Order: sequence, then structure tokens, then C-alpha cells
Amino acid sequence: MFQHHDQFLWRRAAEMLQIGHLLQSKPQELSANYDAAAHTCPTFADLGTGGMQALGVVLPAEQVEAGVRLLAASVGKAIDREEPFLNLILPNGARFSACLPPASDGPTFSIRLHWRAVRPLADFIGGASQLAIIDDAIRRRDNIVLVGATSAGKTTLLNAMAAQLLELSPDERLGIIEDEPELQIDASNAIRRLVRGKADMRRHVREMLRMRPDRIIVGEVRGAEALDLLKAWNTGHSGFTTIHANSASAALLRLESLMQEGGVPANPRLIAESVDLLIFISRRPDGARRIAEMVRVEGCAPDGGYQLRQVTGGEVDG
Repeated sequence: MFQHHDQFLWRRAAEMLQIGHLLQSKPQELSANYDAAAHTCPTFADLGTGGMQALGVVLPAEQVEAGVRLLAASVGKAIDREEPFLNLILPNGARFSACLPPASDGPTFSIRLHWRAVRPLADFIGGASQLAIIDDAIRRRDNIVLVGATSAGKTTLLNAMAAQLLELSPDERLGIIEDEPELQIDASNAIRRLVRGKADMRRHVREMLRMRPDRIIVGEVRGAEALDLLKAWNTGHSGFTTIHANSASAALLRLESLMQEGGVPANPRLIAESVDLLIFISRRPDGARRIAEMVRVEGCAPDGGYQLRQVTGGEVDG
């Protein structure tokens, strides 16, 4: 499922960008920024503890731009003034993103890696009670939205959730939709779809309904496909997805704004009827990712907001 690379061009691009050397420290995320004064690209890495750290590797800006263009050519893409971005999957499964002038002040790129082995759900929870709540939600076929900021661990948690689902219900048929192949779901009965061209996320969600999945898993909702997924969840299907937001309750407002991108007014009632459980994951200062909050959606409030309940007890503002 990974993109095919022209091997000669890929090796040359990897040499110019020093990808092998930079990944030796096994970072979770790597970034090459642009220093206009020196016309170079210093590199930084997230090693899983604390903030990003300077690696001490500084690449000439011209070398970075040439390497990015070669990498694009290795998968049959071209970068020009009208389309100065490059997004692809490297042969090792990492996600590579780059931007070149004039859309940036200089060449920049980032590489985001994912855990090779699926981590157990216990790695993310604070105790047996949280695990029991999640197990109960899976058995009840609740629709679960995993919420967090960038690099909070949403995709890694989604992998763990899917593994827990398959342990509890190994024979379920899963419909899996992603922008890029990041989810590691070892299901024997799975339909896998990738966003490509006119086969966008919205079309995939609608077409997936024809395949009779027991659950629909969307790697991340970030656009108008949120409306289609909510409709699917509200018509007998169930599943998981992730979304960017700064708290569990903020995810509902994010869903409202994404619905509007689909050309319809925000519909809190549809959201309240479709989403059962919000799980907020955050990254601690030491780099550990943990579930910080779990909130049940119990309907709409009289003022048009949401009736929310912390699963550990106590009301939260909607």
C-alpha cells in the first residue's frame, strides 16, 4: 500500500537529505527548518522526552531543495510555484512533508514516524477503571472519537483501540479509511481504502456503506467528511475516528465547523445522536501519552449546547 519509489532517485534523495543518518536517533518526528541568515536548514527531533531537540546537523538550503525535488520525482510528482508542497510516504512507512519557495522563506521538511509495534491500550490509561469503561463502550458498539492536539498520540491510541476491539470481537468486519496508510490493524476481515484524487474521504465514507462493515474506522476527520461519517454512525453503523481539538468538549465544536464545510448548517442534534464517547489524549512533559479525559455525550441541552458527563462522575460544560 506504500507508494512505489524509483530506487535510484530515492537513494540519491535520501543521501542529499541525510535521511538515514537523521533517523538513527529513532525520533518520533524530525524537522528541518530554514535559517535565512545562514541560508541553511538546521534539524530538530522529537525523541519522545520533552520538547524538540537540535540534532546538530545543518544542511545547505540548496541541497535540501534539490533533495526534495528528487524525492518528488522518485514517485512521479513535480513541485512548481503553483504546487510547492510535497506529501508522501517513505519506504519505511514514515510520512514526509515538505514546502519550497515561494510558499515558504526557504526549503523545509518534516518526517513523522509511527510506532512499529501496536502498543497495548494499558499504556495509555490511568487504571483498570478506564479500561473497563472503554471495553464496555466497545461492547456496546458506541461511536468513539479520539481527541488531541498534534503529536498527542491519537493515531497510536486508535491502533490500540482497534486491537482491543479485535480482542473482544475478533470476527467483526472493519471498514478502514485513511489519507495515508498509518493504521496497523491486523484484522482478518477488513476493507481498506486510501484517499486518492477524486476518491476523497467523503466518497470513501459513502461507498464504504455498500460494503456492509460492522464498524467504520476513519483515521482522522479534518474536513466535510465529518458530515458523512456522522450520518453513517447515525444509521446503524458504528466506529472510531480521531480529530484535532484541545479538549474533549472542544471536539464537538470542531465537528460543527467541519459539518459547515460540507455546505450545511451546524447540527448539534445530529452530533449528539451520533457521538457516544469522547476520549481526550494528551502528551505529558516527559513525552508519555496518556488518556486525560473521557466524556459521554448524552444529548442536546435546552440552550442548544450538549449534555456531557465525565465518565468518572461530574458534569462538564457543553
